[in-house]
Amino acid sequence: MNVRTLLASFFLCVLFVATPMFAQETFDFEFGKISLTVPKNWSHEIDGNHLIVATPDQKLMLNFEVITVEELEARTEQMGTELAEAFPDIEMGEVEESKVNGMDMISVGGVCEGGKKYAGYDMIVTKNAQVFVVTGVVDFSVKDKYRKDIVNLYNSIKPMK
Repeated sequence: MNVRTLLASFFLCVLFVATPMFAQETFDFEFGKISLTVPKNWSHEIDGNHLIVATPDQKLMLNFEVITVEELEARTEQMGTELAEAFPDIEMGEVEESKVNGMDMISVGGVCEGGKKYAGYDMIVTKNAQVFVVTGVVDFSVKDKYRKDIVNLYNSIKPMK
């Protein structure tokens, strides 16, 4: 699923089909043995093996999926291509490595749309060697407004027991 299709699907679901659910909710990804909690008041939609979430004003959207380690290289190339196609003016930053709840994370992204947005993806290697992929787009005008929610969401990403 490319970024344009993903974003178009998300907007169509939100506008015409989906009934947004606004209670804080925890989702388990059985395949990757990982869970996360979506902040209160954020909408969410499940589309196959993707969880798509958005802030109430839809200025920050995230897509979550689990892939295998074997798919990692091909998916990384695909996401780079999709970002470049969706945001032709994207200025990619450096690859950053960090940890989320003890799991290795690689982050890649850049500024786009004339400096108004950030688009990128994070890849978190789970304890069972699956990869939890988070693709996101945020409008810089709301970056600080949702900083706490994003920190809490990422802190909620944990291996399932």
